[in-house]
Amino acid sequence: MNHPVAFCGLDVGISTTDAVAGWAAEQAVSLPTVGVERTAHAALERLFERSGLPAGEVVIAATGAGSHRLPQRLCGFELRRISEITAIGLGGIRLGGGGQALVASLGTGTALVSVRDAEIRHVIPGNGVGGGTLLGLCRALLGTDDLAELGRLASHGDRLCLDITIGEAVGGPLGGLPQQGTASNFAKYARGARREDVAAALVNLVTEAVTWSVLLGLQVAGHVRAVLTGKLLLVDAVRRRIDEIGSELGGVFVVPDRADVASALGALWALEEERAP
Repeated sequence: MNHPVAFCGLDVGISTTDAVAGWAAEQAVSLPTVGVERTAHAALERLFERSGLPAGEVVIAATGAGSHRLPQRLCGFELRRISEITAIGLGGIRLGGGGQALVASLGTGTALVSVRDAEIRHVIPGNGVGGGTLLGLCRALLGTDDLAELGRLASHGDRLCLDITIGEAVGGPLGGLPQQGTASNFAKYARGARREDVAAALVNLVTEAVTWSVLLGLQVAGHVRAVLTGKLLLVDAVRRRIDEIGSELGGVFVVPDRADVASALGALWALEEERAP
């Protein structure tokens, strides 16, 4: 009896490795990347334990910064590499409802991809600011890289104690920018600042740097909406600030379900399309 080929997606990122199963739609595994091949192997093994292995052939669709360092077979199965730009674009656009959009992958850094139906292309600029930046600055200024602690601190802090607002700088709103918008991040920082305020200001700094890059990408690519994906969205304080900024800008940001594993899903879907009869 011939069984259909089953696919799984594997996104080997700088900070995190994600694995998803095409035969078990809601199953996903995410592990910190500690050694590319070792972590990829562990993520797949855990995925197979949770979802079970289908009868017949399994093919792994691998993407991400570390995918080029993986062997041709992993866990005994064939491995095919998928362009990270394709995986980001296809994963984001499918989760975000299809059509046309800028897809922004908010991971360790920020990558931008334009999708117009079948056309998927990289958009410059991206941004070196992302979740890795947030964690590094938290270690430097707060002595922790625990995201739960960061969220707790930020929820009790006030970024306005450290940031200069547009209203403070010019006496009110400036063009289409609200007076509570940031004129200068951390400009009022001084020794002895409350950890809670530092956490809130850090979240705002990283979130604004990322969202302004996305807005610039929208203009460069000529899109009117941006689908946001990636692990940075799992940080509650960041997500709340993104929602605030998006609301101020008329709802241009779309954050779909499963946005945190969008690239792994995109790799899986890309290989499915490639192998379709």
